[in-house]
Order: sequence, then structure tokens, then C-alpha cells
Amino acid sequence: MEQKKLLKMVSAGAHRHFKEPDGTWIADRAVELYHGYCQEHQDDPPAVKQHTEGMIYGAVALYRAIQARGKSPEEALALTDEIFQELSEKGAEVIRKALKLPGLYRKVPGIFHSMVEKKYNAAAGFEIRYYDTGKGRARFDVTQCPYYRTCKEMGCPELTTVFCNTDDCCYGNMHPRLKWNRTSTIGRGGDCCDFDIAVVD
Repeated sequence: MEQKKLLKMVSAGAHRHFKEPDGTWIADRAVELYHGYCQEHQDDPPAVKQHTEGMIYGAVALYRAIQARGKSPEEALALTDEIFQELSEKGAEVIRKALKLPGLYRKVPGIFHSMVEKKYNAAAGFEIRYYDTGKGRARFDVTQCPYYRTCKEMGCPELTTVFCNTDDCCYGNMHPRLKWNRTSTIGRGGDCCDFDIAVVD
């Protein structure tokens, strides 16, 4: 996600969930923290930045800004998760609308596999084990996740669950004939994040 779009969504979420002056304070503080993280890691490769600057730093910044305004870590985590699920639901709705085109759902596993190879690869810090499933299904396990690693390095590994939940939101209800199978994620204490999308006729 582009920086401007992410920060706009984070700011809007803060204003939706907090009365003034708290909403503006949290939004401004989150933006300030976000830019600080980006500056600190300005020499990171572009493949890494598309995840850190495109999503992770926004969540960390919001989480910490909410805490700085007096909320407990538990409250801040719940609020950050709620705000990011709202953002994710918007993306999920776009996917559902697109998949109303006749037969397009059948192409989703192949598209999903190609997207992962392009964006969620070793250059971005992922380690992935792929399974040969044939057409109509995409299955792989993420064994090293930079979302978890980055959150842990920044002192908030618990925040990784926010991203696990956005996966479930985006992929869990795309189309009646697409099944999203997930049993574990690293952020929730598992050994890997398993991804499995299959056409069900």
C-alpha cells in the first residue's frame, strides 16, 4: 500500500474511534512515528519497504500512539486490530465485487500463487515452502515471516496477529466456491503460516 493511502486510513481510523482532541492527537502522533521508522530504515531494499512502509510501520505507529494516549497494551492492540480489520474489509469488498464476473473465481489460486512469488519472496524476507497441488488450488507455508520478525524487533510481537487477521478477512470470504483453509500462523504461536486457497465445485 502507498504511504499516503496507509496514513490516510490510519488517521481516519483514529478519528472514528476516538473523540477529540484524542483522535487528532493519536493520528498526528502515529504519522510522526511512522515517518521516524521510515527514516531509520531508509536504506532497506525496496522489496522490504513494500511491507514495512506499506503496512507494518503504520500498524506499529498506531498501536504505540494509542498507548501513548493512555490506553493499556491490551486495549491498544484490540483497537489497532479493529481499525486494520476495517481497512481490510474495504479491500475484501473490492475482491468480492471483482469475483462476481462469471468464472473468474477459478483463476484465483493461480493469481494468488503468482502474486506471492512476486511480492512475498526471499528478497522481502520471506521463506516459503510450496506444495504441488495442480490447478484449482494454491497451497504454501510461510516458514519465515518478516511481519512477525519486524514486530518482534520493534518490541511488539503481539501485533503480528493484526496481520494474520487481515489475511482471514481478505481471503476468508472471497467467493462461495473458494475455500480458505488455515490452521496456524507464526503470529499466533504456530510453526508456520499456512496458506491454502482452493476452488470447490
